[in-house]
Amino acid sequence: METVNLLILDFDGTLADCKPLHQQAFRRACTKVNNAIQYTDEEVEGMPTFGKIEHIKAKGYKFDETLLMDLKQEYTMNDLSKYIKFDQELKDIFVPSNFIPSPLALPALK
Repeated sequence: METVNLLILDFDGTLADCKPLHQQAFRRACTKVNNAIQYTDEEVEGMPTFGKIEHIKAKGYKFDETLLMDLKQEYTMNDLSKYIKFDQELKDIFVPSNFIPSPLALPALK
């Protein structure tokens, strides 16, 4: 019998809608590094975080880019559990009984 050594699921935007998580984390980080930063979600829609940072810089705002990136990542990870939960039923469907996950997180379908 073949053994599965690794299982990777790309859930962000596929199995879980984490867009609000990323938007809120970026906005919180912007407020922390410079509370004068203003932008609309539509302005930065679809941009990766680096692109959003460049967009904000181009508007003339001054801030520590590394701190903004680090805070956005921290806020995203801290709130991830609101979007991603372990689901035994999904695990049973996707993971063979001989697979030992380390670690494994599966999104809960809502």
